[in-house]
Amino acid sequence: MYLSFLTMLFFQQEKSPSRFFKNKRSSGVSIVEVLLVVSLVGFLVLLISNTPSSINLIGKARKTDLAREIALKQIEAKRELLYVNLTDGTSPISDPRLNQLPAGSGQIIIGDCDLITCPDGNAKKVTSEVFWKEAGKTQSVKFTTIIAKGGLNQ
Repeated sequence: MYLSFLTMLFFQQEKSPSRFFKNKRSSGVSIVEVLLVVSLVGFLVLLISNTPSSINLIGKARKTDLAREIALKQIEAKRELLYVNLTDGTSPISDPRLNQLPAGSGQIIIGDCDLITCPDGNAKKVTSEVFWKEAGKTQSVKFTTIIAKGGLNQ
């Protein structure tokens, strides 16, 4: 009897519709699997296509940051001077880090502050500007400050 029960169970499993569909489904690829693979490939293509522009933006940001550091250091150096030692004129920036910028150069411009901003006339306008070339175009960073007679470091 036990043997006949096992035989009957075995034959029923072979003829059951669910067993038939399981074999058919495992032999092919479902539409969900195809959509998943297509979306994954599309995401990878999008990621790879944006990589060069991301690398260019990182390089540009590094150059801009370096130029800002150089220009701000020059402004701070001028702020440390006494007001009487600030002479009007233009002078080049001599920072060794300018060599890290392509065709890097810079200048400090010191002049009298305009009377609208400084009505008493006891202030100097100090501008620090750093230039470099990037993709054939001249880029620049410029900072301007006012140093007054009797100011913070006077």
